[in-house]
Amino acid sequence: MKFLRENFVLVLFLILLFSPLQAISGSPGPSYLNPETDNGSFQLFYYWDLRNRDSSFQVYNNSTSAIRVHVQIFTANSTVAPCEEVDFIDQFTSFDTHIYNLRNLTTNSGTSPGLTSLAGGTFGFAAVTLISDTGFDTVTNPVLQGSFRIVDDTGYEYRAHPAGIRPIGFTTDSYSFNFDSLGSTSFSDVIGIPLIWSAPTFGTPIAGPNIFAKFDPFIVDENENDLSCSSATFTCSASGLNLGINDTIRNTKDNSRICNNTISKGIMRFERPTFSGGGPGLTQAEFFVGFIGLNDGGKIGSMDSFIAAP
Repeated sequence: MKFLRENFVLVLFLILLFSPLQAISGSPGPSYLNPETDNGSFQLFYYWDLRNRDSSFQVYNNSTSAIRVHVQIFTANSTVAPCEEVDFIDQFTSFDTHIYNLRNLTTNSGTSPGLTSLAGGTFGFAAVTLISDTGFDTVTNPVLQGSFRIVDDTGYEYRAHPAGIRPIGFTTDSYSFNFDSLGSTSFSDVIGIPLIWSAPTFGTPIAGPNIFAKFDPFIVDENENDLSCSSATFTCSASGLNLGINDTIRNTKDNSRICNNTISKGIMRFERPTFSGGGPGLTQAEFFVGFIGLNDGGKIGSMDSFIAAP
């Protein structure tokens, strides 16, 4: 088993080493590993929002063995520090599950992790990583599954699976989502989570306002007209994590938008930018997770992950 594990880790390292994940100023953008949303993973990413909303996320150990996880919660619009992070270690027995309520945080054993709740009016994302029995070394065993739920004060809900890592598979430099499946869509939450790892073989996730993923957005309308928009850059920041679609379907909470058109139904595509340099002090993301939330401002809401093109 040790021989197989060492060779599996070697394969993962070679994927990272030879995949075009880094970009320099003036060069084409990177390709990212496709996120995993339907099967287990060793690392999961969730979105949360407390801006007149309640949020929680679930972690499930689908294995017969006890496990140890590293829980990281990033606040994009923190006033304490840019993309402020709080983290703690948690334990799960076999086939064990726990729901982390962002307004009443407890560990799986019921104790306080040191922070009882996130501040109202904040939003961000969480990462949960399977780690070794001691230390923070990532264990690449795909036993984690979960879900997350966001309930807005107006009545609608967002529910979705978290995005995980698929270490061996296709990479992508393009994503898309449609916005014609919800009858009376009025508002949107276009969420982009860019990150890097602390070490090869998918170490501790690191995020911040200086870590970015940049795309050239397009909207394809019902008549298959392809309309380009100004470039969009995602970061873990108050203005870079959650955006709106366009002038008709603006962001739910801050009224921002990516495109300056009024198309109400269609497909939004994010493609590799012609020039992806982020400027001095910025670091190109190594992995990207996207979620799209649509709502009518009242009782109907829906959230799903971006579709990655091979």
